[in-house]
Amino acid sequence: MKKIFTIIALSLFSVAAMAQYCFGIKAGFNTSLGLNRNWQYDNTSFQINDTETYGFNVGLMARFGYRAFAQIEVDYHFETSLKNIGNAFKSVVDRYTPVEPVKDHWINVPVMFGIRLVQVTNFNWYLLAGPSFNFHLNNGTTTQYQDPEGNIITSNARPVTFGLDCGTGFDIWFFTLELRYKLMQNSYIYSTGDVKINTNANTNPEHAFEVAIAFRFADKMNR
Repeated sequence: MKKIFTIIALSLFSVAAMAQYCFGIKAGFNTSLGLNRNWQYDNTSFQINDTETYGFNVGLMARFGYRAFAQIEVDYHFETSLKNIGNAFKSVVDRYTPVEPVKDHWINVPVMFGIRLVQVTNFNWYLLAGPSFNFHLNNGTTTQYQDPEGNIITSNARPVTFGLDCGTGFDIWFFTLELRYKLMQNSYIYSTGDVKINTNANTNPEHAFEVAIAFRFADKMNR
């Protein structure tokens, strides 16, 4: 049995040594551009206006393959959002109670699959898409708000959410520029009293756009 495992390990190592791959460090900025405004939950009067959402991320990336490739990342993500909680049936002037900015911390693990459309010396243009796994470092954090009627609304962070990333990118020498659209499950459960309002994470998903730049090293994809 040990010999079998040894043969398998050596085979995998040999394939990895001959494969085309690269590693890199990346950083990016993201914003919702106001797309997460005016959510109304479960046919109730409860409504949230997410007026501003923006953040940044830093992390590591790896690619395996050539024309078609897999790109895996591990990123630390910080995001701040300004949320107004209110009653959808009140007038616009009296609808919301402003609250303090909410600060979120995540570990994101996107698993992307891409294909190169243009390949020339020191330049590539590609498309990519794939799922992302988001681990909320604010897990266990409870925040309370008060709506214009005086009701206390509680939010609890979900420990793990899933999303979909898609976009395009450009490799220029050892640098990469990427533009992505991100669709994510809702990251909080809201409740008033003993009633949970949005238990389904797919209700009112979150949207964001990201611009990121990476520096690639140990690059064996452009040999």
